[in-house]
Amino acid sequence: MKALIQEIALEVFRANSISIMEATVTKAPPEIEIMIGGNPKDIIKKDLIVTAEHLTRHKRIVTITHDESTVRDLGDGTEKDLLDTDNDEKPYTHFKQSYVEMQFEDVLKVGDKVMVIIFDQGQRYLIVDRMVI
Repeated sequence: MKALIQEIALEVFRANSISIMEATVTKAPPEIEIMIGGNPKDIIKKDLIVTAEHLTRHKRIVTITHDESTVRDLGDGTEKDLLDTDNDEKPYTHFKQSYVEMQFEDVLKVGDKVMVIIFDQGQRYLIVDRMVI
């Protein structure tokens, strides 16, 4: 089944002339420009670029939970959940703040390497994510 799905996806890519490329941000938003494949002659202007929301300044509604001394798995290590005022002694503090609006500020920067899907015969460029190399 997995092979069939991969084959269908490949056919869709071929039929729609979709390609995936690495690019470099050469101008930061809102006047964003990218350079495709390291070629200075292949600069794409902002009117052809669509950027995934998580790479833009955007807001989300979140819930923040604090449980003192809970060990959090960060993927590349672990850290204990502590506030600056916590001393890691009983009684442990706990709070939950729901429906908080959080604004993410980390937009694309000049020099960022990004993954781009090129479609509509090269008339649209979708920046889907940063690339960590």
